Amino acid sequence: MKQVYLAIFCLIATLPTLAQNPAGNCFRADYDSFQNDGLLRYFDCGNDNMLNTGDELTLEVWIQFRDLGDNQKIIGKFGLNNSGYLLGVDQGRIYPEIWNPTQYGPLDGLMNPLALHWQHLAVTFTRGDSLRTYINGTQVGATVVTNQPITANTDNLVIGIAPWDVVSFQSFGNIDEVRIWNVARTGAQIQEAMFMELSGSEAGLVAYYDFNESTGNSLPDRTGNGNTGAGTNVDASEWVDSRAVIANDMTESASDLHGIWNGLAFMDPRVAATSNGMTMVASNLDTADYAVFGHNGSSGTNTDDLESNVPANFTRTARTWPTTVLGSVSSNVLMNLNDAANGGTALDNGKPAVNYTLLHRNGNSGTFKLAGKGASITNGVVTFLGVNLQEGEYTLGVGDTEYEGTVGIGNIAIEKALVVYPNPSNGLFTLSSSNSPNGAATISVFDVSGKLIVRDTWNGAQKVLDLSGHESGFYTLKVESDQGVAHKRLVVK
Repeated sequence: MKQVYLAIFCLIATLPTLAQNPAGNCFRADYDSFQNDGLLRYFDCGNDNMLNTGDELTLEVWIQFRDLGDNQKIIGKFGLNNSGYLLGVDQGRIYPEIWNPTQYGPLDGLMNPLALHWQHLAVTFTRGDSLRTYINGTQVGATVVTNQPITANTDNLVIGIAPWDVVSFQSFGNIDEVRIWNVARTGAQIQEAMFMELSGSEAGLVAYYDFNESTGNSLPDRTGNGNTGAGTNVDASEWVDSRAVIANDMTESASDLHGIWNGLAFMDPRVAATSNGMTMVASNLDTADYAVFGHNGSSGTNTDDLESNVPANFTRTARTWPTTVLGSVSSNVLMNLNDAANGGTALDNGKPAVNYTLLHRNGNSGTFKLAGKGASITNGVVTFLGVNLQEGEYTLGVGDTEYEGTVGIGNIAIEKALVVYPNPSNGLFTLSSSNSPNGAATISVFDVSGKLIVRDTWNGAQKVLDLSGHESGFYTLKVESDQGVAHKRLVVK
């Protein structure tokens, strides 16, 4: 087990380049590079007076750090005359500091300092009220503050290192989606917007850095306010693909966004619970795996976009759940019939569990197809087990009999048919399936960062997969054939 954890730590500590995804790029200050060249890497964004936000403030950022136990400064506009603000981490906790000119510096919440997963951090300030801290959209602390604004200064805003001393407290790892507001955002606003990129024109947004660069040492302010960051010791190697938990274009326009990923909690199962009808419960995710989902706001039921051979009296929720998936996410999906109805007509809750069907389509138009059948129904909540989430849109339907329509991707039956043994192993795995493909299947293996390390074909009843040349750790196997798509978690001892 120590070998597995060490392999994961070493791999994430290097923070490799990954495939492009909805979050675009991020900024990486690599610890190994610093050990080799001794160069610190950060951005100076100037000192425009709009960055002195006064009565209210919100700071937000996505991070993936090498070691959350270290004292590291992420964003700051701090003056040695007890003025300004900054946001950092220390001892696995969010660590903001704000002066009005009383100093407030709570250590709040707790992130797993060994997990090395993406985390979203936010801090808000309202004069005469409170300083509030959030981790992954959940409030973790509140400190009463005096009725004075944040003390203004002419010091520069700095990203990635201590603003008062740019040789100390370097943030080692990845930084993405830095946002500075002159309003105190609510918890609901933080939760909703953390899973999407911004336009830059949002009310109260004074500086926004999405880090979607690939060359150079300039960090544009996407608000158009001109608070451009000038990089120190920054070149093309510091711009890397981000795995911050961000939705794609289709999903980010949905309402009530939620995400499920390893950074959401200390340990399995990770639970993204909502009141919009859909809840996800996942385990054994890799560091690079995530799903973001919302809903279209509809109420009641309809029979639109269904196959012609659905069971008698089949109907579905008018509500749909656009979903973004990165990597391999296998999740139990819980559908609450009343919440999904949103005050309208709810689906009949008196049918056998297997009559309830999870439906999926690619994109937000076209015909819905079978993605899973209900395993149980309790108090109007239908549970679907082991759903291999896919990009696109989900909805829930039920009829008088079991659904026998076209099987869509991610079908549970395909998943259960794939057998891998021994697992864990020393690197040699035997693959077999009771659903033999009519032609060659494609085999892909990904490491914990989402990087493709093996691609092969499979013809016949069995296949020996050799990962003995790779480090101990967790891997994801993906098998694609005419029968569908299946995923399995592999462990190399």
